[in-house]
Amino acid sequence: MTSTVAIFRKRLLSYSETFIADQGRLLPTYRPLYCGYQRDDSGLQLLDGSDRLLLDDHSRLGSLSKFLLRQGFGGGRRWIRAIANETPALIHAHFFNDGIDAVKIGARLDLPVITTVHGHDITKHENARAEHSISRRFFEQVDAVIAVSNFIAAQALARGCP
Repeated sequence: MTSTVAIFRKRLLSYSETFIADQGRLLPTYRPLYCGYQRDDSGLQLLDGSDRLLLDDHSRLGSLSKFLLRQGFGGGRRWIRAIANETPALIHAHFFNDGIDAVKIGARLDLPVITTVHGHDITKHENARAEHSISRRFFEQVDAVIAVSNFIAAQALARGCP
């Protein structure tokens, strides 16, 4: 029996994110389950033939469900149940901000969360004080962080990644 990995991206899937579709397609021992809040039709065809679960498909009020989920008030119950029914072994989020949401989803599902940081998501600092607090909490909660290069790893370390 093949294990499942839930690959999380808030919007599935931008046409510029072929690497996310490829990552799932090329997993040698896991079945990819693409999960997100809403569809992005510009690249959705990249996931043709792949299993995917969208919050918008499991909620009449997707935006409200997303807000409640993010705030810890139990939003997206049907979507969370649908993901749980696929019995993923872990959640793999792409990009720092998606990782923040994935940690909350992982807590609801009692699953480990891995986040890959790619570039602008970890190098851009708009509000250093607020970013530091968010980064610190995120790095305390995520189970592992993957950096796509040594430069990106250095940036993650500078933001408090252990």
